[in-house]
Amino acid sequence: MLLFAACSGRRTQSVVVWTDRPEIAAYLELFNSDQTEYFAELEYHEDPLRLLRTTRREPDIIIARLPTDIRSADRFRVLDSVLEAAGGAGSFYSDLLKTGQIDGRLLFIPLSFDLPLISYKHPATSGTQPGTEIYIGLDEMRERGGQFNRHSGERPTHIGFSPRWDHEFLYLFARLQGLEFHHSGLESFDWNRELPDQIGEQLASWVNDTNGGLDTERQFERRYLNDPKQQLLIRDRILFAYNTASGFALQPAAFRSELEFRWPTQDGRLPVLDEIVHIGVPRAGNTTGAETLASWLLDPVNQERIIVDSLRKRLRSFGIAGGFSSRTAVNESIFPRHYSYLSGRIPPPEHLQFPHRLPSYWPDLRAAVILPFFHDRATGVGGADSLESRLQTWLLRRGD
Repeated sequence: MLLFAACSGRRTQSVVVWTDRPEIAAYLELFNSDQTEYFAELEYHEDPLRLLRTTRREPDIIIARLPTDIRSADRFRVLDSVLEAAGGAGSFYSDLLKTGQIDGRLLFIPLSFDLPLISYKHPATSGTQPGTEIYIGLDEMRERGGQFNRHSGERPTHIGFSPRWDHEFLYLFARLQGLEFHHSGLESFDWNRELPDQIGEQLASWVNDTNGGLDTERQFERRYLNDPKQQLLIRDRILFAYNTASGFALQPAAFRSELEFRWPTQDGRLPVLDEIVHIGVPRAGNTTGAETLASWLLDPVNQERIIVDSLRKRLRSFGIAGGFSSRTAVNESIFPRHYSYLSGRIPPPEHLQFPHRLPSYWPDLRAAVILPFFHDRATGVGGADSLESRLQTWLLRRGD
């Protein structure tokens, strides 16, 4: 636990912050140096909402990933006044704001979000540039990847890309094909049930028909995939690699300078990653101080200061709390100034597909059931059990 203590004799009010984002500590240093009325004290917890449900302790403010737990909704204040102080709903991505609404009440204000990306070798040193757009589609990835594949005798020496190489890409693939999970009641959810099997067949076809089958991929992987994929890109061993905006930004500059990227889309949709960082203010405690801190964090001037300070201190964090800002203008004007490779590449709001609000157990269920299901389908193992049957089994064992 990190804790900032007020200076001796300082007449300030404490604001206790629970977070799962370590970089928030640096932001609070700036906040505390800006004014003397409040002093923010930070406590790091891996799951602040779970702690809130299981202890009598209560912070003044929570800044965490995916804090949209309906079971805790009554413990939080409506944040309409904070939103208005930040410029109103028009200053934010409208669909992003919905992720913090429960029963029509804005209980959590989004602070930042991350995006998936596909990286490849810079066209200045490679003849495999996938066009001049900022986007790349699944069909283009598969076609170019297949053209890139090469063998020496029966031994595979180059494979453009396999969806099996990253579980997160499998989930991205499913979302790009239209699979959506959404809240449907108290701690329950629903999805378009006809799609998972179709998506599994498409993944298996990529492995078998484009890449020559599972045995070919595994032979290549045993020989080459012990090295980081970014190195394999630079060596022209593979053509594409899955990454995220935050992951790409944190790569060594020497690697990043040799790489390019595109945003993966399908039918104009670019899925936003699930773990969105939100701000929530519990009803009890120093609500005035908490809302003051929330407004400070959402201010565009302060967000630019946060980015500049983070880069100066070489913090292992991209942008605002590991992602793009929830404010459109900050992404469009401020991010390209400090991350030059983003110039002209900020996707417009209409292309972003934000996730629906989901139950509190979603990260555990996604890791234990959904990602393995699509990996099994791409690999051709795991039997014929449906995603629905796996989900039901997991929920029954959990007790939901």
